[in-house]
Amino acid sequence: PSPRPRMDQRLHEGLLEGLVTGRLQRTADGRICRLRAAWPSTYRR
Repeated sequence: PSPRPRMDQRLHEGLLEGLVTGRLQRTADGRICRLRAAWPSTYRR
């Protein structure tokens, strides 16, 4: 069992949401990159 299943679940859900909304893009080699232009500037603070 994972020591932080809830955190992993949230991270996974956020990742899927990012892919669906177009904030994240999966590259050809399977990596995931952020589209920084799609994120609001206040998000990084």
